[in-house]
Amino acid sequence: MTAWLSHHLASLRASLSRFGRAPIAAFMNVVVMGVALSLPAGLYVVLVNVQTSARALAPEPQLSLFLALDAGHIQARRQ
Repeated sequence: MTAWLSHHLASLRASLSRFGRAPIAAFMNVVVMGVALSLPAGLYVVLVNVQTSARALAPEPQLSLFLALDAGHIQARRQ
């Protein structure tokens, strides 16, 4: 466990020193990784919104039938 921890601490120190030597390049790397990680989440949100909108535009088909209030069973069956 101590070897694992010391290796990770050494990697952290090396990364921080690289950030200090080339801050613009490090910042650009962070931006690229952020964009790459946010694209799938953003596309998922767009897909869910489009699916919801498509369901609202094309609801289940329905049929309306209007009969006179005094229509009997025979007249209703003819319609």
